Amino acid sequence: MDGSQLLKDLSLVLPALCVTAGAVVILALELIFRRESVRSRLDWVAYVAIGGAFAIVLRELRLNPSSATGFNHAIVTDYLARFVSIAVLSAAGLAILQSAGYVAARGVYRAEYYALVLLATAGMIFLAQSNDLITTFLSIELLSLAIYVLTAMVVTAQFTAYSYVEPFIKVASGLSGEVVTLVLLVFGGSGIIGSLLFSRLHRHSPQG
Repeated sequence: MDGSQLLKDLSLVLPALCVTAGAVVILALELIFRRESVRSRLDWVAYVAIGGAFAIVLRELRLNPSSATGFNHAIVTDYLARFVSIAVLSAAGLAILQSAGYVAARGVYRAEYYALVLLATAGMIFLAQSNDLITTFLSIELLSLAIYVLTAMVVTAQFTAYSYVEPFIKVASGLSGEVVTLVLLVFGGSGIIGSLLFSRLHRHSPQG
């Protein structure tokens, strides 16, 4: 594969590469800058990455509306792939816009959250462009891993932590496994309910 063909193939997956680069930049900024003023604006990096990918898809649609394949026909760019890419990018932008306050109120790791959303977006774009089983499998893996980590981080993080301490509690307390599981479920449910209540109170009275 010569250089010109490689550049042509990479241009077909440029929207997915754009959001992936945005995820890398967000994680790098979170590691380099420790100031809260920088971390609180990481969502703007996600907006720029999504907007750039959106502009690339629209430009391709205007300049080269016909379908094209790349990487030995493993990737295809046609009307369906572009439509799905536009829908996915729009949904990702709206998701970040709607969840910015919720993420800040709950204390979720913002850099990791935005990076995972962008990686899941890249996986969905790759999936829309997949033209063989290997590319489809890799796209689903990227999408699934990002969604699994997001679910564990935002929704079930407490239950995940409790599953690791359950054996220790059983040994220390001498209670049966069923009783310990019930107690941990009650604590986990109370934590989620408390997080939701405090996020609502924070919106109405952010200064406490």
